[in-house]
Amino acid sequence: MISINGTKNIMARMRNLIYLGIALVLVFFMVAFSSESFSLNNLLHPAPRSPVIGKPYVPVIKDINRNDISPDDPNVIRVLREKFLKPPSKLPYNLSHPEDENPSMGQAQRIDFILREKRKGFYIECGALDGEVRSNTLFFEKEREWQGLLIEADPKNFEQLVYKRRKAYISPACLSPTSYPSSVC
Repeated sequence: MISINGTKNIMARMRNLIYLGIALVLVFFMVAFSSESFSLNNLLHPAPRSPVIGKPYVPVIKDINRNDISPDDPNVIRVLREKFLKPPSKLPYNLSHPEDENPSMGQAQRIDFILREKRKGFYIECGALDGEVRSNTLFFEKEREWQGLLIEADPKNFEQLVYKRRKAYISPACLSPTSYPSSVC
């Protein structure tokens, strides 16, 4: 039989062990949160491991569509380069109306005047359609030796854009209204 003093002694030891456990957990979190490489998100959602030993993990779209990922994260850049960026065509143009010097309805020529016929510039055209109809950049590419990036989110227009063989990088993407990658459905 345990005396009242013995019971109090056991209860005090248990309470002290609980306090010690809580203190150790607090120390762990204080050390972990002070580390630059630690984040609560990494603790709760650890990075997936590659199923093939020795092979680096290759992220998929869902891994980069998070609001806590930086747009210059190496995984984001790798996925964009590998999956969303097609290099300029080395084949001759395949335009429907190659003789048309003004597919932009005069906009490119006005910009050309403002830029004083600048040569070898760089452009980004968002909403490139098929790369020819109403293109504001085709003139600069052909006549002023500009390079650039054509962005077209619509799959049918993007297919036509590839078919035109523009001398620019092309991307089947859209612009994000946020500072991080996101999927628009």
